Amino acid sequence: MKSTTLMISVTAILIFGGVIAYTIRSNSDNQIDTALQNEAMMEKTETEAPEEAAMMKEEVVTDEAMMESTSRYTVFSPEALASVTTPRTVLYFYANWCPTCKVANEDFTDNDSEIPTDLSVIRVNYADTDTDEAEKALAKKYGITYQHTFVQIDDKGNEITKWNGGGIEELVANIK
Repeated sequence: MKSTTLMISVTAILIFGGVIAYTIRSNSDNQIDTALQNEAMMEKTETEAPEEAAMMKEEVVTDEAMMESTSRYTVFSPEALASVTTPRTVLYFYANWCPTCKVANEDFTDNDSEIPTDLSVIRVNYADTDTDEAEKALAKKYGITYQHTFVQIDDKGNEITKWNGGGIEELVANIK
């Protein structure tokens, strides 16, 4: 009787140990598979990134060319801001990854003639791959914490009003 109980106990311990070893081995294999899949995705992303960057750069060049043809909606540069001659100026803090910013950008570009003639809208890159130090300084100066923010300024650069979101209709409704 004792030997039967001992035999059953040893068999149970071996089976239990085998189940634990199998579970550990399976989890280890799954972790290795997951790591290999993640590595493959990273390599794919790294090879695709230059293509995406080129497409984004192409979009920016197209946007800049379209905006240079108009005096009411322009891309920020210190020179563009300094050369504003209209009585009213609005800075539009835009991010190239922001879907609503892209829609508004298209609205301003396509419907430039609907922007009041006494107003200049200057698109300032904010927290994206195109943002430079001068744009970061403007965002800091006006306390910008969110893309798709508009700031109307006076001729000395003082803030008159600020709002978030919208296209030309909201621009016209919010300017002072």
